[in-house]
Amino acid sequence: MTNGQDYLDSYSSNDVYGKNVMVRESYDCDELPCDDAISCGIPEQQVHIDYIPGISPFSCSLSFIRNLMEADRKTLLSSKRKLRMILDLDETLVHSIISDQPPSLDVQNHPCFKFSFHLGPPIKYYHVLARPGLKEFIEEAQKYFDLFVYTNGTRPYAEKILETFFGPINATFSGLFVRPDDTCRDLTKKLDRGFLNKQTAIIVDDRTDVWCAEDQPNIVKVEAFRGDVNDTHLGMLMDKLADIHSAYFGRYSPCSDAEVDVRRIMSGMPEDDDLLVDDMMDSEGSGISNFDMICAIGNSSLSIAEVC
Repeated sequence: MTNGQDYLDSYSSNDVYGKNVMVRESYDCDELPCDDAISCGIPEQQVHIDYIPGISPFSCSLSFIRNLMEADRKTLLSSKRKLRMILDLDETLVHSIISDQPPSLDVQNHPCFKFSFHLGPPIKYYHVLARPGLKEFIEEAQKYFDLFVYTNGTRPYAEKILETFFGPINATFSGLFVRPDDTCRDLTKKLDRGFLNKQTAIIVDDRTDVWCAEDQPNIVKVEAFRGDVNDTHLGMLMDKLADIHSAYFGRYSPCSDAEVDVRRIMSGMPEDDDLLVDDMMDSEGSGISNFDMICAIGNSSLSIAEVC
């Protein structure tokens, strides 16, 4: 693992983003001193860079991060011609079934089943079903977007799933946002926690209620995946995201001072009734929890896991 300070010292104007920035310092549950992390007016406030794949944690000033953000935004748009996409994990990309037992034959024979693993203590098994077309979706999305994963699950849980599917996380994703810790009371997702520019960020999630009000215009909502082998939503989603990307860069010019806002483009696009659905839950759970519903796979009854 690269030392965080060495990583910080290696930054240049052409490669300048903290990628996965989690602000903690002295605030409860990584809350910022104001709603807008970029204009909070505390120029030398030290922030903690909690997790960049392959980089040890380090700290730097808020003003430094602001400068990095602006330089990175220009590089991302003009050189890479990419937007940022923040992906939810559970029920968006995968569906995990919690059990106190290894996977049964019924689970292993499910067409979407990929692997099982356990965490603990106490020991809990997680049987992971992949949304059909997952790998193809990520491979295609990488052409248009700088990818992040944002989950309220634990780091060991998220890392195990991403590394099993895609190998080293930093080879595919620029950052992984996870639940700060088991004691955190506020699990509201916020782009500001990672200093992600709202004008260039697209959120993909099966739930909108877990996101703060300010980030609602950035969300593309998808139907929750719960193991349907005939699910085709990732293909439709990629078509929609490619249209947004095309519309954005059809208006963007690196020679112009006029800023293009992806939220305005998204608000002008028709909703896809096959892609968007109503929320399945009224409130956010804390980390991995069981629904009060049963998933019947073959002759087995197994509880469904939801990590927002």
